Amino acid sequence: PCGPDENVLRFTLYLRDKDGHKAKEAFSLPAKGSSSVRSLREAVLAPLAKWVAEEAAARGVAEEGEAEPLVSLEGVSWRRLRLRDGQAGKQFAILRDERTLRSALLGFGDGRQVAVQVLDAEEELGPGDIILAVRPWRGGGSKLHAPT
Repeated sequence: PCGPDENVLRFTLYLRDKDGHKAKEAFSLPAKGSSSVRSLREAVLAPLAKWVAEEAAARGVAEEGEAEPLVSLEGVSWRRLRLRDGQAGKQFAILRDERTLRSALLGFGDGRQVAVQVLDAEEELGPGDIILAVRPWRGGGSKLHAPT
């Protein structure tokens, strides 16, 4: 249930692997468009932890054993979560803490997709900070690899 000024966002878990990145559908959560990205980062930790535990249990049943979770959330604070724009065509753009959800997510409304990434270290991005994605180029094979 959500209030009259809230919209239900659909979250995916953003995962990196050797081939690049992928997203796995996770859970939904109501949010106000006037809320900050930072407040959403804070609010998403508990539902994410619940979903990760349920997903690991479901995979363990399917594999007749105990499955490892997709990500470890042991000791993770909200500062280790990075929110990204999960909408198709947005290339998982990183959302900045100081922006409102309505300004960070164009087309904010029910069903809007947001990806959540669990980082190795805490992060707080300011308006002047930039993130570089370094991609190795193998000249002999003429191949551009995924960011590292």
